[in-house]
Amino acid sequence: MIKWILLITSFVVLGAALLQWQRAAGLNVLNEKLRADSTESTEAAPDTRSSEEEKARLKEEARDLLKLRNEVTQLRKQAKDLPGLRAENERLQKAIQGTSQTSVPVPAPEGFTSREALANMGTATPEAAVQTYFWAMGEQNVQSYLQTVTPHFLEQHAKNIPPEQMEQFNQRLQSAMQEQMKGFSNFRIVGQEQQRNMVIVKLQSSVSSKTAQIGVKLYGNEWRVEGPFF
Repeated sequence: MIKWILLITSFVVLGAALLQWQRAAGLNVLNEKLRADSTESTEAAPDTRSSEEEKARLKEEARDLLKLRNEVTQLRKQAKDLPGLRAENERLQKAIQGTSQTSVPVPAPEGFTSREALANMGTATPEAAVQTYFWAMGEQNVQSYLQTVTPHFLEQHAKNIPPEQMEQFNQRLQSAMQEQMKGFSNFRIVGQEQQRNMVIVKLQSSVSSKTAQIGVKLYGNEWRVEGPFF
């Protein structure tokens, strides 16, 4: 009887142990399956991230390509417009150079006659003859200039010139007048002095404190300039 009881007890213990072993084995299998699933998920995640990164890269490249195409289109348009732009640029450069080379008239102080205000005043008085002399030089008017200087000047410089050389003489005279008037800004007469057979007209400019002199002589009823400043 005791043997049977022990035998039954052994079977019960063995059955319980077997059941626990089966349960443990099942848990181990389940645990391995969960581990495998976790590993697959972990391995799949980088692939997913890589796929998203690749999509983002492709989108960025597409945007860059579109931007480059737009730039190429703009450059082609600018290339077509380049000849017109170059011509306009040259025109503006010439205009700027012309503006910079053109002297801006400066108003003369009170009592002074500016270069722009010079006029043909005739030769009836020494004062008028001097201004007409300056006006003719400023205008490079050879005919008027010769009418304001004494016959001595004509005899010294223009006598015996062949007709075929008069044009060259006039050109040289115009160049000389232009050179003499380069620094002329304004003038006023500050006094006169009788010397022998001429009147010395004293001149002054607002840009200098020095006094210049020019001689004029009376020929008939006309006053003529004897020569340049001295």
